[in-house]
Amino acid sequence: METEKPKRRLTEADTMAVLDESMVAALSTIGEDGAPYATPVHYATSGRIAYVHGSLEGTRNENIRRDPRVSLTAWMVVEIVQGDKPCRTGTAFKSIVATGRARIVTDAVERRVALDALVAKYSPQHVGRGYPEDILGKTGIVAVEIVTLTGKYR
Repeated sequence: METEKPKRRLTEADTMAVLDESMVAALSTIGEDGAPYATPVHYATSGRIAYVHGSLEGTRNENIRRDPRVSLTAWMVVEIVQGDKPCRTGTAFKSIVATGRARIVTDAVERRVALDALVAKYSPQHVGRGYPEDILGKTGIVAVEIVTLTGKYR
């Protein structure tokens, strides 16, 4: 785990918990012109791999095919903290920033592992029910192999 400001740094265990439990993230890729391109994503983790669910095509996947370096940012809002003045109001949160390399998942076994993790996270009532073949062919999965991971809180 990389270092963050010591005062607000999450422990490694807490950082992994935020990564596992956050319901949304932003996956940032590098555009053709070198500019960052961030997309909101649903994802699930398996160790130090984050599986992102989405389309088979589009700008995000084109960027990954050209340059696999990515950043994944996830967060959890704990509460809005009201101050005695407007400028003292803030948000209590936990967040992570991961960097890594992304790839489009084409292997059928890994695609099912990823989908199983996604279903367990977002709709556990459907675990073990299987996937229609026509839907599997239309579902894009990106694997982000995490290289660095930091977490902080406020």
